[in-house]
Amino acid sequence: DPEILEKTIQEFAALDRLVAELRRRTNTGADLDALSAVAAGARAYQDAMAGMLGDWRALAALNIKRNDVAEQVLAEVRDSAEK
Repeated sequence: DPEILEKTIQEFAALDRLVAELRRRTNTGADLDALSAVAAGARAYQDAMAGMLGDWRALAALNIKRNDVAEQVLAEVRDSAEK
């Protein structure tokens, strides 16, 4: 369901806020590096989900057009068969 995917993508903002808060409380280089890795991984995953959502919506729009054209072709075939 695209709506579920869209809502999930929006949840990444909470993760960004959490990582930012942890950065403010952390002063260890290794921990900061780990937080950077988490943030980068989250961004990559979010971008992949957004790409998938875009593809999903494009496919849905294409399917609607395909069905419309199929209905038109079927109507023409029926019209030709009746003549």
